[in-house]
Amino acid sequence: MEPAIRPPIIVDESGDISIFDSARSAERYLEPIDVRNEVYEVYDATGRRLKPEIRAETRLFFGRFGFKTESVVLVSSELVEADRLQQRLLRFLEKVKKGDASLAALPLETLVEELRHRVGTTS
Repeated sequence: MEPAIRPPIIVDESGDISIFDSARSAERYLEPIDVRNEVYEVYDATGRRLKPEIRAETRLFFGRFGFKTESVVLVSSELVEADRLQQRLLRFLEKVKKGDASLAALPLETLVEELRHRVGTTS
């Protein structure tokens, strides 16, 4: 059984951080080509690493013509990298919002909320 994914979802795209209120909204944002190229690092609020996977399916158009689509789904893992996520969030806040030194002392959960407060969430 996979561990539960705990929102918000944090996506690190080569140093640019986006935060999402749900796994579903993050999945809609992630692009299959970038998943293939391993552009993203994805975490839940606890620092659990999430693996983006590409799902292919064939859809029918007018019940006759099939076309292939791809979507991304997030799969939970056992790997928790809270310290790594915390460092990435601190670097991002320092770069984008000129974070102050007191941010480094915050626990991950508080830092995630600070990020949400300062930059908002992506739909």
